[in-house]
Parts: sequence; structure tokens; C-alpha cells
Amino acid sequence: MLSSSASNTSRRSLVTLPGLMVLVALTLSGCMGGWMGPMNPGMHGPAGPSRAQAPSSQPGAPELVVVATDFAFSPNELRISAGEVVNLTLDNRGRLYHDLTINGLGFVLAAESGELATGALMVPQPGRYEYECSVPGHAGAGMTGSLVVE
Repeated sequence: MLSSSASNTSRRSLVTLPGLMVLVALTLSGCMGGWMGPMNPGMHGPAGPSRAQAPSSQPGAPELVVVATDFAFSPNELRISAGEVVNLTLDNRGRLYHDLTINGLGFVLAAESGELATGALMVPQPGRYEYECSVPGHAGAGMTGSLVVE
């Protein structure tokens, strides 16, 4: 027969183990983009300390909108004039967290599902710059485009 304190310890262990299993399952579910809610961009996306963020929008500047879905950008080509300030908006209509990263410019817009992100963009030199969603696997699935600066 178990003593009273051994019996209580045993019961606590039985209660703690299932609770721990549920906590681990919920944590893994959240890390995989499950029902736990929006992903943490610092953990799953590009918005960490090493990535530049887009400057605030510029009042009165023309606006270009890029719609993100799972897994495409529309349009997948943007055209602007060199030296022109534009407000670039990422409209995330996908179910996942997405960003728009313009390679070579340090420009990043990031938005959770159903959200908008806007930032001012000015490129001084003509050229062609590729943009992509930098979330692992998204660019490979088709989330890419080109910014043509004329």
C-alpha cells in the first residue's frame, strides 16, 4: 500500500504528464502555423534584427499595391521611375504570414494573414530588382517578382 505522500505524488504525476503532453502539442501546433494564431515573424519570417524594414509611408506619394496569396504575388512585375518616391503596399490575402523582400535594396514589408503593410520606396538608380517572399519555401513555390526602375 502507498503512503499518503507517495499516493499524492503519484496522482500529481498523472495529472502533470497529460498536461505536459497537451502543452507540447499546442506549442508544436503554433510553430507549424496551426490554430494557435498568427505566426511570430521573428521566428518564422524575415523580420528579425538582421533584416531592414521599410520606411514609413510618404503622404501624397503614388501607391503601388502587391497582393500576396498562397503562393503568388500579383502583379509579379512593378515599374517605377528612378528617384521617384512611391508607397508600396503588401496586401496579404493568403492564409499564411508573407513578406515582400526586395533583394539588393534592404526593403522588407511583412504582413500577417488579412493585413496590409505599407512603406515608402525610392530607388535612385535604374535597374531590375527581384522581390520575393523570404519565408522558407515560399519563393520556390512561386512568390517572386521583379521591380523595374526606369
